[in-house]
Amino acid sequence: MNLKSVNMKSIVKGAITASRCLSVLLLLLMSCAAVQAKTAGVVEVSNLEVLRAGDDTRVEVTLTSPVRPLIEIATEPDRLVLILPNTVSSALQRRIGVNDNGVRRVRMGLNSANPPVTRVVVEMDRQLPYAVSTEDNKIILRVRPGLTSASATASQSGLANARLTASAQARAPVGAQQDSSDGASNPIASLTPSTVSAPTENRPGTSTASASTQNSQPAAVAISAATDPESKTAEAPIQPVPATPSETPHVGSPIPAVTGFMAFQTSFAPGEQHINPVFDPILLVPLGNRLLLESEFEMNLDAVRGDGKWGPAIVDHSIEYLQLNYIAHPNLTITAGRFLTPFGIYRERVHPLWVRNLQDEPIIFAMNANSSNGAMLRGDVGLSSGMNLTYSTYYSFPTSRKLVTSERRMGTRTSLVLPNKRIEVGASFSRNLGDLRYNMFGLDFTWNLKMIPLDIRAEGLRNAMLGSGYWVESAYRLRKLGSNPFLRKSQVVLRGEQYFAPRTAPMSDMAANMMSGLPDRDTKRLGIGWNYYLTNGIRLNASFGRNFATGENRNTWGAGITYRFATF
Repeated sequence: MNLKSVNMKSIVKGAITASRCLSVLLLLLMSCAAVQAKTAGVVEVSNLEVLRAGDDTRVEVTLTSPVRPLIEIATEPDRLVLILPNTVSSALQRRIGVNDNGVRRVRMGLNSANPPVTRVVVEMDRQLPYAVSTEDNKIILRVRPGLTSASATASQSGLANARLTASAQARAPVGAQQDSSDGASNPIASLTPSTVSAPTENRPGTSTASASTQNSQPAAVAISAATDPESKTAEAPIQPVPATPSETPHVGSPIPAVTGFMAFQTSFAPGEQHINPVFDPILLVPLGNRLLLESEFEMNLDAVRGDGKWGPAIVDHSIEYLQLNYIAHPNLTITAGRFLTPFGIYRERVHPLWVRNLQDEPIIFAMNANSSNGAMLRGDVGLSSGMNLTYSTYYSFPTSRKLVTSERRMGTRTSLVLPNKRIEVGASFSRNLGDLRYNMFGLDFTWNLKMIPLDIRAEGLRNAMLGSGYWVESAYRLRKLGSNPFLRKSQVVLRGEQYFAPRTAPMSDMAANMMSGLPDRDTKRLGIGWNYYLTNGIRLNASFGRNFATGENRNTWGAGITYRFATF
C-alpha cells in the first residue's frame, strides 16, 4: 500500500458536493436508463423452428434485426437457455415437442418486458455439446449428441478467483441479470466472434477450463466471474464442438479485456462521515490456450469529516495482483507473480465492491487483507461423481517496494465441494515466516440454495497474536415475492459477526501496527443491507450497521453506487 496525504480543498469540497447530491445522481441515472430503454430499437422474433440435420438438432430463431445472444447452462433438469436481449416475442409461451437425439422439447417466451428479453429454452435428457452461429438475422443453436466434449474441467485456479467478478460478467449485455423463468439463473457466457467464455464463479465447485475441440479449433481460456445475485446455478463445464466456417462456436480464440468497476460510497456514524470514491480496473491478457496474464489496480480516496471539519483526504492505491497463470493440467494451474492470498473466501472471492453484498468489510478481514508475491499451485480432484476436493498452496517472498509489499509466508487452503448440493466447506492455514512469526487458521462455508434465491456464507479465523472472530452472512433475492420489477431487482442482506481481541497487549511495534485495523476490545456487529440492480452494470446499495462493544456502541449508515465496465 502507498498512502499519500492530499491537502486539496477542491477534492474535499467536490467530495462533499457529491455526497450531498447522491440522491440526485441516482434519480438522473434512473431517468437515463428509462430513456435508453424506451429509445433503443427493439427486435422481434418472427419465427422459431426446430429441425433435424443428421445427428444434430437445430434450433433456428429468425429475428427482425441481428442480436448478440447469450447462453446459459442449467441443470436439474438439464437445459440450454438462449437469451436474446432487447428482443420481444409473444407473451404466450410457445412449446415444440422434439423427443429425439436427447432433446425433449424447445420452448420460447418473453422473460422480461422492460428491458425486453426473450429466452429460448432447450430441455435435454443430459448435458450435450452445442454450438451457436448467426446468419444475417437468424440465430442457430446446434445440439450435437454424437460428439463428446474435448474440453477438460480445470481446477479452481488463479483464473477462478472471485475478483474477476467484473471481468467476466461485465461483458454480458442487457439481459444477463434477468431472472430465469426456470427458477434460478445460470452461468453466463457472452458470444462474440472471438470469445473469452465466462461461467459464473463464486459458487462451490466452479472451475475454469482451457479446451480444444477434436479438430484442433482454437481454445479459449474460461475466466470465472464472481457473484451475480441472479446467478445461482450448477457449475456445468463448457462443451465446445467443431464449427463450420460460418459459425461462432461457444469456445473461440482468446481475446484481451479491460474490465473492472467504479464506485462512490459514503457512510455516516455519530460525529463522523466518510466519502470514498473507488476506481478498480482489471486487465486480462490470454497468451495462447494455456496462459493468462491478469492484473488489478485499486485506487480509492477517503475523505473524513469529524469534529465539525474535514480532515485531509487520503489516497490509497496498490496493485492487488499481477500474475501469470499456466494451466499445466486439467487439475493443476501454476501461478507466478503477485496474487491474492488464498486464505478463506472473503479476500479472494468477495472483497471487490461489485461482488460483496454489504458495503462494509467484516471485522476479521483486516487480519488477512493482503496479497502475496511468489508462486502458487492450485487445482481440484474429483473424489466421486458428487464430490470434489480443491486445493491451493503457496509461498510468498518478502517485498518492501511500494504498491507490491508482501511478507514471507506460506500457506494452503483446501475444501470439499458438493456441486449438486451447491455446498463448499473449506479450511485454511498460513504461517508467517518474517520477523514476526505466527500461525493463522481459518474455516469457511458457502451454500447456494437451489429452491430459493438465498446465498449463505460464513468464515472464521483464529490467530493467537491478532485475535479471532467469525462472520455469517445471508443474501436473499426478492424475485420470489412477486413479479414487481422493483422486487425482482432487489436483494436484502443480513450479516452477524463477532471479534475476540487478544488477551495480551502487543509485544512489539510491528504487532501493534498489524492490529491497527482491528478493535481493541471484544466487539459484536450486526449489518443489514439492500442492493438494487438498476441495470446490468449499475447497482445501488444502502446499509445499516450496529456496533456492540464496551464504550463503543454506535450505529453506522451507508449508501453508494457501483458501476462495472468492460472493453475488448
